[in-house]
Amino acid sequence: MTNADKIRSMTDEELAKFLSDLPFAFDEHFWLYPSISGKWYRGKKEAIKDNADWLKSEVQ
Repeated sequence: MTNADKIRSMTDEELAKFLSDLPFAFDEHFWLYPSISGKWYRGKKEAIKDNADWLKSEVQ
């Protein structure tokens, strides 16, 4: 089972909580983009790539 499989099996309520728990931050000079894995990126494309990689990884 992958992380993406686990998310697909979530109820709407579970997914809503999961998404609302995602962190975000704003610095006065730049935006930081969080990834699901807990890393932060200055570029949105990097964060999206890390999220895609995380979704394809096995559940731990």
